[in-house]
Amino acid sequence: LGLENYREEVRAELANIDRAPFASVEAEYARIRDAFEEGTPQMEPASALDLSTAEPAFKRWVEANVAPHRVDGWAIAQISVKPKGGIPGDVTGEQMRALADLADAHSQGELRITHRQNVVFPYVRAAELEALYQGLAAIGLGEDNIGQASDIIACPGLDYCALATARSIPVAQELSTILRTREAADALGPITLNISGCINACGHHHAANIGILGLNKAEKESYQITLGGRSDEQASVGEILGPGFAQADVPGAVSKIIDTYLSLRESAEERFPDTYARVGKEPFKEAVYVGA
Repeated sequence: LGLENYREEVRAELANIDRAPFASVEAEYARIRDAFEEGTPQMEPASALDLSTAEPAFKRWVEANVAPHRVDGWAIAQISVKPKGGIPGDVTGEQMRALADLADAHSQGELRITHRQNVVFPYVRAAELEALYQGLAAIGLGEDNIGQASDIIACPGLDYCALATARSIPVAQELSTILRTREAADALGPITLNISGCINACGHHHAANIGILGLNKAEKESYQITLGGRSDEQASVGEILGPGFAQADVPGAVSKIIDTYLSLRESAEERFPDTYARVGKEPFKEAVYVGA
């Protein structure tokens, strides 16, 4: 076809596109907004939640998992499907039915599944949050770790996927156990940790602060670690730390990475990707590989 012919075809196609819908940017924004808001339930402003006398467990859950809605007195509750030592995103049929009942009772009959393998209740009255939490805790879904390192994304991996080259689930379960314990002792702050069982990257490992990619090396599972990835306004792809690890060595490597971050961050407010961007790969690489 050639570059010039290709350019001419593109220009011809652009010339025939109806640009009228884009004549007014504001009108287009309004059209898109209306399309999304068509099914939004009616919500009247209500009183805000008072946590001054709340039980500690409920207060921790609200602080970690709940965001304010744009309508006063309402909230958006994220339900963590990441119990300590559990399979990320795995729920039983009984839990699913219970979630549906809780959504009917406390979220205008609506729930959503996120790409982080959690559940969102988008329309919760602040006054009903404690009842929702109690209902979630009763079915084993009251974890308060949204956005924490133990809020792991993991693909099904070799246990269930024909395309995978390594297992993801056992790695995630062991890391979940270790990280949940550390979160209770150390102020780790928000950290994303994602695991993919092959280069198709269904676990979004490349976009995580700490990414783990399972590969097949000489018919053995090998796990490559990447650092510094992020999917926020400063999106970047994680950088390969070095040679891969056997499955048994992954938890130790991740623990050393966490230790290095805690020792290098300038304050508890400095997030992992910001520390990594400031100091670079070498301190983490030295901590993980030297003397290993």
